[in-house]
Amino acid sequence: MTSLKQKLAYLAATAIPIYLWAKLIQNYLKYKQQIIEKKKTHNKHNCVVTYSKDSGMFGWPEYPERLPLNLSSYDKFLEPVLYFIDTAKYKLDVSVMILNCQNIIDALVQAAERNVKIRLILDARYNDVKQKMRLLVKKGVKIMYDQKFLHTDSMMHNKYAIKDFNHPNCSRDSGFSLCGSMNWTQSAFSENYEFLVLSSNRQVVEAFNKNFEESWEFLHKVKETNMLTETMYQL
Repeated sequence: MTSLKQKLAYLAATAIPIYLWAKLIQNYLKYKQQIIEKKKTHNKHNCVVTYSKDSGMFGWPEYPERLPLNLSSYDKFLEPVLYFIDTAKYKLDVSVMILNCQNIIDALVQAAERNVKIRLILDARYNDVKQKMRLLVKKGVKIMYDQKFLHTDSMMHNKYAIKDFNHPNCSRDSGFSLCGSMNWTQSAFSENYEFLVLSSNRQVVEAFNKNFEESWEFLHKVKETNMLTETMYQL
């Protein structure tokens, strides 16, 4: 009987440390994975991605080697922009000359369905896709078409986006920007020499956010004061 009690006592004494060690290792592996994911997120928001029809895509952290363009890799070429949209949590502001890539429009729809607040500024001359835009409007996306340059040589040539900047649910240093040479069209990703720059640098994000807010406010004022005919309209 004494021997049985001793065995039970021994098992109890060893089982608890084993459980604690197992728990410690489990927590360590979980923490390690969180660090890895955090680093991946940082890298994907701080990179320069280049495109060319001949050389393919290079610079996106998901693919360390240059990715050639072919039928099976085209969707991967869209990943930097789609990732930027898909990881938006609260708000997304986009100012781009041309937007007609269906994959990107679908991503914007899905973001709106996640209750991400989205605003778009587009150039009216190059976005004759009203049916697609109406779907975004129905999902709560606010869209402005800048028409003030229709009869001049100037155009709304911006190509940038900002997300989650200074949102109450985010930290003070939150916010990300995406900018580059490319319009959000299928040909831009597959036929042209283009680049994208993603950044979490506070000064960069703040500068783009300032520009967007000023542009948005200006278009509202133009509409309200009727300074220019058909400068802004919403679907």
